[in-house]
Amino acid sequence: MNLQSSYLATGDCVLKANEISEQLLVIGSGVVSVQLYSGNNWVEVARMGPGEVLGEEGVMDNKPNGAQFIALSAVKVLQLHRDEVRQCMGERSQLRASLTRLQMVRQQHARSILLQKAPTAVPGGFLKWLRHH
Repeated sequence: MNLQSSYLATGDCVLKANEISEQLLVIGSGVVSVQLYSGNNWVEVARMGPGEVLGEEGVMDNKPNGAQFIALSAVKVLQLHRDEVRQCMGERSQLRASLTRLQMVRQQHARSILLQKAPTAVPGGFLKWLRHH
């Protein structure tokens, strides 16, 4: 296997939204923000760390990912080209099953996050005190 690595700085885009990834990406170190577009802005829905995988939609199904992934710290990313991943999936059915399950869980999570309504802020504590004085 030809595993490549790259290093990204805080604020760099690890994977753009609606991009078809040609590589399976594994976070080697650092923290990555997972953001979905909702309304008129990007909303962080999760954070990822070492050992977590992204880009599986493009690698498995030639589909774009629905989220953008932004480095929240210095990040090391390990990359394996789609052809090598597909070869491994052909040799090891557990890999395909695991990546398929991962896709399903992420899609369900994204749908449920976008359907939730933000809680209404109720003034309390210091803000309530300010309003009365």
